[in-house]
Amino acid sequence: MERITDKIKNWYRGKYVPPDNDPNSEFVRVMGHYEQSLSAKMLKTLVEFWLKRWPILLPIIVGAAVALFIHFDSNSNATGKAEQKENHQITSADHESPIKQK
Repeated sequence: MERITDKIKNWYRGKYVPPDNDPNSEFVRVMGHYEQSLSAKMLKTLVEFWLKRWPILLPIIVGAAVALFIHFDSNSNATGKAEQKENHQITSADHESPIKQK
């Protein structure tokens, strides 16, 4: 289990980039930095967005889940189709002219 968590931490932290020192300069950089992968940056952005706006997003997600459940529920779907067939039957119409020709 520790190997998995270490791999996730290393993936999220990203690749270590050592300092870029100019050999002709008096200024020496001691510390490098980590560059996150694109997927780690996207995950970080989504988590930050969720943490800031969860009071708005949670009711929307629950409402959408309930609406999808109701829509795809097998019992309500079967009775809905039966009612629709009964109410919307197509009948053929006879299109004769009201004036009879002699």
